[in-house]
Amino acid sequence: MLRQGKSKQEIVDWIESNKLKVNHWFTIDSLEHLKRGGRISATSAAIGDLLVVKPVLIVSNDGSLNAVKRIRGRKKSIKTLFEEFKARAIKPEEQMIYIAHGDCLEDAEYLKSLILSEITPKDIIINILGPIIGTHTGPGLVGVFFLGKER
Repeated sequence: MLRQGKSKQEIVDWIESNKLKVNHWFTIDSLEHLKRGGRISATSAAIGDLLVVKPVLIVSNDGSLNAVKRIRGRKKSIKTLFEEFKARAIKPEEQMIYIAHGDCLEDAEYLKSLILSEITPKDIIINILGPIIGTHTGPGLVGVFFLGKER
């Protein structure tokens, strides 16, 4: 926005008016790290992993991770991220979409291909996940970040 000539106050105002429109949707490959972090019980983790359940998580307004769906199978959980993106994104063709991954670039590329199969955003940037969320989720996280309907 600075490159577009916006003032610092205009940028602050834009951030303030759009902060609840920033959507963060994730899926993880294993429940082990959620169990270790005390977010789910050992029994829930064992049953979930046995049934190949992959939670779909969001970041809530208070910054916590919340499971909103439980999907059976990795590919289906990634497709769910794509479906939520399609349903919630505001003018996705005008956005830069961000995809983060926890040491699973192939899955991030798969999500990117799903998006590009139906939508042509300004750009899609794939990066490795940062350590803070990665500590809670472990390797195997795939997430998509975009402007969409308010959380």
